[in-house]
Amino acid sequence: MIKIDPDTIETALILLGVAFLASIGKTLASSEPRTAKQAIGYAISNSILGLVSGAACLFVADPNALVLIAISAALGTLGTETASVLIRQYLESKIS
Repeated sequence: MIKIDPDTIETALILLGVAFLASIGKTLASSEPRTAKQAIGYAISNSILGLVSGAACLFVADPNALVLIAISAALGTLGTETASVLIRQYLESKIS
């Protein structure tokens, strides 16, 4: 059975929350019109990417929680943006 440290769960929840709030803030600041469904989907995907990037950071180094949260939020946002651009370019190439 896998034992999960309560501090690990707390850090994961913080990572999810920070990435979720960052993507909601970005959506609100954007001039691009989005529906609530799109904004929530974007926030969920960004949260998951932030959590995964935070987990990846743990394999590289053992930073303190604040550094881990900052790096994972930044990498999660970059990952979401990169995925959006790649998908948009792919769809545009298939349409034209």
